[in-house]
Amino acid sequence: MDNKAIIAIFAVVCIIIVAAAAFMLLNNSGSSDSGDHKGDVASPTGRLVVYGNANNDDYIDKNDVDYINSIISGKVTWNQKNNKYADANLDGKIDDSDVKLVQKIINRESVDISYDEFHFARADHPRDNAVVTNTIKYPVKCDTIAVGYYEVGYLMTILGLWDKVKYVDENTSGHYMDYPSKDLPIIGNFKTIDADAIHNSGVDVFIGYGTYQKQAREDLRAMHSPTQVIEIQGQGIDCLSEVVTMGFLLDANKNARKWIDFYDKTMDKINDAVKDILPQNYNSYYVLKGANDANATNLTIHAQGSDRSYPDLQWILELPAQNFGKGDTYQISNLDVDYFVNHPSDYLIWSFTGNQARDCPAAIQTFPEFLKGTQAYENGNIIGFAYTMFNSYYGVGMLLYLAGMLYPGQIDMDDAYQTLVDYYNQFHYYGYSEDNKNFLVYKWEPKA
Repeated sequence: MDNKAIIAIFAVVCIIIVAAAAFMLLNNSGSSDSGDHKGDVASPTGRLVVYGNANNDDYIDKNDVDYINSIISGKVTWNQKNNKYADANLDGKIDDSDVKLVQKIINRESVDISYDEFHFARADHPRDNAVVTNTIKYPVKCDTIAVGYYEVGYLMTILGLWDKVKYVDENTSGHYMDYPSKDLPIIGNFKTIDADAIHNSGVDVFIGYGTYQKQAREDLRAMHSPTQVIEIQGQGIDCLSEVVTMGFLLDANKNARKWIDFYDKTMDKINDAVKDILPQNYNSYYVLKGANDANATNLTIHAQGSDRSYPDLQWILELPAQNFGKGDTYQISNLDVDYFVNHPSDYLIWSFTGNQARDCPAAIQTFPEFLKGTQAYENGNIIGFAYTMFNSYYGVGMLLYLAGMLYPGQIDMDDAYQTLVDYYNQFHYYGYSEDNKNFLVYKWEPKA
């Protein structure tokens, strides 16, 4: 059977669409944008999701003022849907009040600004409704930070702000191997944050996870607390906007730019490696996410179409893959291995969770036995990696390495490995260590 012709509702898909060229991010000087705007959207990046980013690039500067003025003068027609951030004050029109607000932002004057937060996009929270606009006092004071959930801690290390983190939730405290959180005071579980503790501790800003901190935000507002609340998703492609936007809000532009540049260069390498491969010849694969007691009759399958509706899979969707068309997300338990025999794919990719994530090398030697008889098993095309790849900022470091496994010979694996090492040395609090196997990607090697 030609698996390139199979249309499977469980297939994970993506055709990379990467914005061309490198951009100067979040910087008020040295912009590559000349201000000569001829269209309704001056830049395609749109990573800085702050209202006032009129030309839709990755920073707010004089060019945004010029762009707003060009709309006011009629030189540019404002497309409200495609370029919503030009409406800095969210009043539905473009006028001098938007210019004045953007100028205050540039001058870092005290002012209320609005930005978009990315929340969960699951079956009960569709992606179309997952963007929530929040208002915050700018510049954001962040001398004392509280975080809820471990991915927020990752973001703080990327932005170089971990030393300002003084309070954590129980989940973040448990990730002391990633940052020194073990001895920090705890402000509850990430789903039930103690707003009173945050307020009484004089926290400047609490950065929470998705919609779980909705109640904490409401409680703090009800008590008129000066603590500001930011919610992030910390998953997949939305991380790009979160890093840029949080870098802007928390005055960590330099480190945010460094992370984004790393991502752009990594994706450039992947694009260059597969540029001669036609989309219809991209490899196909399923992604399997197994629980600690997973076996041949107890599998949890995560798979998704090109609509990017499920955040857990978004980093892997940045890789070139055969496009089976749009589809929904499916999580299916007790799926028999015969399904993969009858619906073959080039690769089967297993994400290890729980304790297995810390023992990926050993686990990858045993789990493939459950997939015996599949095309991927017979061809030795089974890959395993930690859940970190799916749902954290750290997934960026593994993209090139995983792409090299999916397309053998197309990517220099020594360079891919060094890219992985460089990532953790630059963005992990403790740097890369051979002793910590949680962050490596492994190819199954059949026993002789």
